[in-house]
Amino acid sequence: MITAAMYGAALGLVAYGTYDATNYATLKDFPLSITIMDWIWMTFLSATTAALAWLSMRWLGQTSP
Repeated sequence: MITAAMYGAALGLVAYGTYDATNYATLKDFPLSITIMDWIWMTFLSATTAALAWLSMRWLGQTSP
């Protein structure tokens, strides 16, 4: 489960980092605080979703490859 959460966090960090950095760079007066807060929050949500998906697969009897 920890591995799934780490991979989910890495994916969220890159995906939402790209999204938030683009918003910060292209939108006039886009606050840095919103950029950082959204980036952290979405990284956390991606990690949580990956961990919950892993737990769901274990509950359904699926094994990891």
